[in-house]
Amino acid sequence: MARTKKSKYEVVKFIEDKVQKSKALVFVNVKGLKVHEIQELRKKCKEEKTEVYVAKKSLLKHVLDTHNIEGLNPKMYEGEVGVIFAYEDEVSHAKIVTDFAKKHEALGIFGACMFSAQGATLMDAQGVRRLAAIPSRQELLASLVGSIASPLRGLVGVLNGPQRGFVQVLNQLAQQKA
Repeated sequence: MARTKKSKYEVVKFIEDKVQKSKALVFVNVKGLKVHEIQELRKKCKEEKTEVYVAKKSLLKHVLDTHNIEGLNPKMYEGEVGVIFAYEDEVSHAKIVTDFAKKHEALGIFGACMFSAQGATLMDAQGVRRLAAIPSRQELLASLVGSIASPLRGLVGVLNGPQRGFVQVLNQLAQQKA
């Protein structure tokens, strides 16, 4: 059944709202995925505060043109185009898609678009895979905390060394006298 002009307007408005909130978008081919597989992808995305939406190519193109995202034409992709909207972390969506594509060969990655103060940056499928290899924000923060704490742990060990040695000497003296 064909969509009415009003329903198309509502879909375009819906997608525009999602694009405005997003830090990044990933475009995937969902043709060939079974319903339960798409639901699994949606569930994984929801856990990482991202969202999947399968859109009509012409409506998606209209939204991208409205936001001056040039060089990206969803109509050139074959199959059904799904868009993954990343709201918080710029890397998590790429990891989700890449991991899911390894398990489900039907999912194809078309590319991505990342938003910054300078504008939109486009990536191909290989760029999405490289982005997925970058540690997440949480992993980077944990690494930073570990790097900061490491010298402090070493200092504490050095400062405790003389006391530990003194206690060992006292223990040996006590064993010799016993």
